[in-house]
Amino acid sequence: MILVLLKRDASGHQVEDCRIDPITFGGNKDETRYGRTSLHWAARHGCLDIVRFYVEHCRVSVDAKTKDGTTPFQLACYAGHLDVAKYLQSKGASIDVKNRFGCDVSHWVAMGGSVQVAEWLSRMGVNFINPQNDGHTSLHKAALKGQVSMLEYLLTGEFQSDRSALLLRDKSGATALELGKAMLPNVKNAAQRSRMEELLKRVEQAGRAYRALAGCDASG
Repeated sequence: MILVLLKRDASGHQVEDCRIDPITFGGNKDETRYGRTSLHWAARHGCLDIVRFYVEHCRVSVDAKTKDGTTPFQLACYAGHLDVAKYLQSKGASIDVKNRFGCDVSHWVAMGGSVQVAEWLSRMGVNFINPQNDGHTSLHKAALKGQVSMLEYLLTGEFQSDRSALLLRDKSGATALELGKAMLPNVKNAAQRSRMEELLKRVEQAGRAYRALAGCDASG
């Protein structure tokens, strides 16, 4: 009964949407179609007390994985719940784990857009330039999702020290700049669209500057 009530509190979804395994206390087999346990839902929605309950009283693994290999820590970072992310990390959650798409926490936080969490992860040593299986870096993910503040953070931080990463192409041949330009029409808010256009110009200018410098270096 406790498991069912917490599931409703943690996710906001109807209990009927979940398949409960009454034998497994703590949610290890309490799955939706994505394989998320109650711990995943609680982390995703920032329910720190419920996260603590599962980890400390039900002994649910902090690195419990969904069907595609996503962890509660990654979902907490995606949703911008720094307190939950810090707690899970303090209990041994891996910051390096990748899901079956090759996405690690840098890709998740870039999609979610929390600069505060990204700054903390950077201090923890997370690499934001590593590509996942499709060749997407965190910059690709931020551009795809229209995360303007995250784009700005990455440009002035992680990608400032390695301008060559601005030119990285995914498996379809697209750079982060090209993906960002393609999704601009989907940004409905005029102020956000204008800000993103300005950031994409900065990406383009920085890429050109790097190519020019690399060309000079190559020519000796």
